[in-house]
Amino acid sequence: MGNDKIQDTVLSDVTPLSLNIETYVSAIVKATGVKKSITITNDKRRLSNEEVERMVQDAKRYKAEDDDHLKKVKAKLRFGELCL
Repeated sequence: MGNDKIQDTVLSDVTPLSLNIETYVSAIVKATGVKKSITITNDKRRLSNEEVERMVQDAKRYKAEDDDHLKKVKAKLRFGELCL
């Protein structure tokens, strides 16, 4: 499955366009070491500044809850390692 011409290509530095940011994409062909970069912009449907700010505020609002959940998951993983 896939394209033989790009099977040894690695993409890096990929940022979602939904964040209203230009996306810096680099590709390296592992077999030859050739590196190419392109910039992808979202010129058609951009989030408004208000939408971006709301998303940032939501992330801040739920950070404590996310951190608490992460602590619980890590504790369960440590407990599982002790039981082995």
